[in-house]
Amino acid sequence: DSTRAGDVARQDAAASTSAQATSVSEVPAGDALRDATDTSDPVGITQTPITIRVVGPDVPLDPQDPDERILMSSTLSDAIELAAQHDVDHIEIAVPVLYSDPVAIQRDNLRINSTVAGGSTLVFQPGESQTMERTDVLSIGSNRIEIDDIHFVWKVPSGEVNGGALFAINDNPLVRLTDCSITVDNPAFCKAVYAFDVVTDPEQLAGRGVDTSNRDDSVLPLVAIELNSVIVRGQIGMIHMDYAAELQLNWDNGLLAISESMIDTAGARVAPAPTASPIQLWLTRLTAHTPKGLLRMRVGVSGAYPVSVDRFARSSVFVVDVGVPHFEFRGLESLPSDTSLLQLSGTTNAYDTDPTLAEPVLMVWASPDESEMTRFNSLVSRWPDEVSPRWSVYWSEVRFSDAPMSRRTPADYSQDGSVRSGFDEKLLPILPDLSDSETAIPGISQAGPASTAEREL
Repeated sequence: DSTRAGDVARQDAAASTSAQATSVSEVPAGDALRDATDTSDPVGITQTPITIRVVGPDVPLDPQDPDERILMSSTLSDAIELAAQHDVDHIEIAVPVLYSDPVAIQRDNLRINSTVAGGSTLVFQPGESQTMERTDVLSIGSNRIEIDDIHFVWKVPSGEVNGGALFAINDNPLVRLTDCSITVDNPAFCKAVYAFDVVTDPEQLAGRGVDTSNRDDSVLPLVAIELNSVIVRGQIGMIHMDYAAELQLNWDNGLLAISESMIDTAGARVAPAPTASPIQLWLTRLTAHTPKGLLRMRVGVSGAYPVSVDRFARSSVFVVDVGVPHFEFRGLESLPSDTSLLQLSGTTNAYDTDPTLAEPVLMVWASPDESEMTRFNSLVSRWPDEVSPRWSVYWSEVRFSDAPMSRRTPADYSQDGSVRSGFDEKLLPILPDLSDSETAIPGISQAGPASTAEREL
């Protein structure tokens, strides 16, 4: 009898274990992930996650792997929400191509990187309702962020009448991109389209629900952007600021091929303090093709105070359209009596200018009838802060490619000779192939003749 009772007990225990295993195995993977990521379930997550992995919509979502401490997500927007929910500072993209709606970063010190060899291509697709209003594709705000091995692609809808930006930021201590590329295809040449749009106006920030109570409005805000081996291209301007800020742009190895200027800004909202830093541009091994110049500052009612510019460049190449100044200041009360507005320094930079060196470096306007121009030929004999500048570039091709700026590649800016400034192509990221009709990313125009505005060189 005791033997039979033991057998019955063992059978009951086995049946109970089998029932529990069946009930767990029948839970769909998506439900398991929801249980694992539901903070209301105290047993859902056995270990604190340290990474959110984006696997795309075609991969079934598995529960959290307790060994890897990784949560899975189908979209970038879901990954950003999970990162904020679970205090995770790392998002990795594990697919070659990922499509996304516009997103807003919700967490400070976030790092986003690709685990795919050669990087992941992130294609943004704003909804139809956004084509008639300004589009901020990736809103960063004041959150520090680091992005590695991501190729950003955005085709601007032809109805984007109010412009837009790929990255929308406010005062920010650091936005860092490494081994990335930015491609903005704007075939209709919609105005006010930028790679980075910087808004620091307290009234605008308050209208967007941004807490500005801890900001000191008497000083210029800091905006720091660091680019390491980055390509920026498109029918765009690169950086726009609603008011001049203490911008720090540190770019080490890169290609900039755009249709407008590198930086476009109003003057400062408040008078810079005597100890305030200028706009600082530190450019190393950069090839910059900016037809409308490097910087344009408009001083006026909405930004009445000019901010000086300190540009240090090393082994870089600068190309602008004929007759366009590299730096331009408009709306000053009077012409400056010194050179405090612009400081140029560096070594072994190349300027693609005419043989007479009559092209303008700096243009300052106090009124439509009062201006002052500084030409290259006036600096040749008194350029104490720049060592060994060169006034010509041996391009491999007689003229630049006819491809639109959004399709330019490092090959379009290759040079002959053994002493060359500009980017180191071996260290640049490999651009995604957007030209092959079989593998082309939907929504990106194919290579073709450029518009007149892009055929001036």
